[in-house]
Amino acid sequence: MEPPTVSVNVGMGQVVKWLYVLAVQRNRIENFPDGALIFQEEADLHFLLVALRNFVQAVRLVNRLAQPEQSALIQQGLTDFLQAVPNALNLRDVLEHFDVYLFGEGNLQAPRGPKKRGATPANPLPTLWVSRTAESTSISVAVPSFETITIVMEEADAAAQRLVSVVDHALD
Repeated sequence: MEPPTVSVNVGMGQVVKWLYVLAVQRNRIENFPDGALIFQEEADLHFLLVALRNFVQAVRLVNRLAQPEQSALIQQGLTDFLQAVPNALNLRDVLEHFDVYLFGEGNLQAPRGPKKRGATPANPLPTLWVSRTAESTSISVAVPSFETITIVMEEADAAAQRLVSVVDHALD
């Protein structure tokens, strides 16, 4: 049986959906009510990071479905996005795999080579927080035995919009 033929439009539908979800989650985080439960805000932060990763995955899907001459432009746009938002994928990884980071075995802590299984946890769990000013909103995670990594949402939004423009242009 042959695999089904999938149109590039399927991938673009996913790009648009996850770009919208990013906007919704950013709005929720920027306007989070004072006095709300901290776990509610943390849940929204987690979902924003999932949406950011899924946006990248959707662009990768479009790239995979595109014609070769289109793919080169899309790949360059994706590379530019990941350079502009270098922690776009790392923040989600740290939060999703908090248990591994507790033992100092996360991808950022020990990116290559064998992991030390059975190690005694000597580090605190990753700590997530959001910083809001009149000019910007940042999401940061303190990674045990590594450093603090941050995404400035205005930069991520601008880079995502540029990437969507590149993809649209490549597919025209």
